[in-house]
Amino acid sequence: METTIDDQSNSDFMQETARPQFLSVLCILTWIACGLMFVTTIWGVVFKDTPEEQYEQIEKIRESSPEMADQMEVAIAAQEGSNQVLATAINLLAIAVSAFGAYLMWQLKRRGFFMYIGGEILPYLGMFFGGTAAMSGSFGTMMAFAIGVMVVFDMAFIIMYGANLKYMTK
Repeated sequence: METTIDDQSNSDFMQETARPQFLSVLCILTWIACGLMFVTTIWGVVFKDTPEEQYEQIEKIRESSPEMADQMEVAIAAQEGSNQVLATAINLLAIAVSAFGAYLMWQLKRRGFFMYIGGEILPYLGMFFGGTAAMSGSFGTMMAFAIGVMVVFDMAFIIMYGANLKYMTK
């Protein structure tokens, strides 16, 4: 079969714009994580325990660890009212920005990488609105561990996406 110049230039063009499989996997994993975070955020808002139920749980914890119960009370108090609304809004915005950044990277657009980074930084800002008074003792240690795990995963994905920047255009 005879290959024409048009067929060859079309195949060259297709090879230049092909998305690497690794980038595709990263984007899909990001969308799955964003979907799960969206569902859990909404779930936490809709099915939040009443203050009475929260304090009952704290009293059960107080029997085994009074210090942890005190820290949980401080954390719950910091998450009430406008702080909770602001933290939830920041988390939902972060999820949307991260998912949209992954969408742009799926289309091989470099600005998606920077949007993704912004979306990954936003939740840490939201944590400051949630209060840092409960970040001491054993409860604070658990929170610090959870935040540390988040940082590790965020950095790993940022590095992996960064390794794919060479395939992205402006």
